Parts: sequence; C-alpha cells; structure tokens
Amino acid sequence: MAESASSSDSGLLRELRRTARDASEMVQLRRRLLEAEVRSDLNATKRLALRASLALLALSTGLSTALVAVLLQIETATGDTDHVGMLVVGVSLIFAAVATVWLAFGAWRRDWLGLRDSIDELKRDADWLKRWASEVTD
Repeated sequence: MAESASSSDSGLLRELRRTARDASEMVQLRRRLLEAEVRSDLNATKRLALRASLALLALSTGLSTALVAVLLQIETATGDTDHVGMLVVGVSLIFAAVATVWLAFGAWRRDWLGLRDSIDELKRDADWLKRWASEVTD
C-alpha cells in the first residue's frame, strides 16, 4: 500500500512539474505575442504621424496659395490679370491634404491591433484553465 501511495505522489509531482513547464512556456509565448502587437501598433502610429505631417505640409501650402490667390483676385478685380488658376491649385491642395489625412487615419485604424490577439489568447487560456481546474476537482 505504501508503494502505491509513493507511486501516486511521484506521478502527481511529475504532472505538477509538467504543468508548471507548460504554464511557463505559455507565459513566454503570450509575452512575445504582446511585444509583437505593441511593435506593430507603434509602427502603425509612426506611419500615421508621417502621413499626417505630409498632409499638414500640403494643407499649409494650399491655404497659403489660396489666400494669396484670393488677395490678388481682390486686388485685380477690375484688372485684366486672372488669378483663378492659383485659387484652383490652392483649393486642390487643401482637398488633397484632407483626403490624405482621411486615408492615413483609415489605414492606421485598419493596422492598429490594440492587443486584440493577446486579449483573445488570454481569454482562451482562462477558459482552458477553468475547464482543467473543474476536471481536476471532479
């Protein structure tokens, strides 16, 4: 009878060691996934910042050009010089800047992970642990 109890205890210890190794490996894998998601989100944010900067440059250029065109148009309202072309270019640059910001933000939202995969993995792990704990206690 004593041999059976010690055999059962050693089997339990082996199972506990294996479970501890598996849990340690699971934590390491989840940590790597989390790091990869954070890197991906940082890169998406950098791309957004670059695109937004370019759009702001185009916007400021467009606003300046449009303002100059409006002022020149007012100045030469009665003259032969026509500055409608500059106004069209300025307004076009403004629309291009707004479209660039819109597209950049859409790309950023599409690329942004927000730790979605890590949270899903943790939920699955918690469900598995609950099932495992209920099986062990039964």
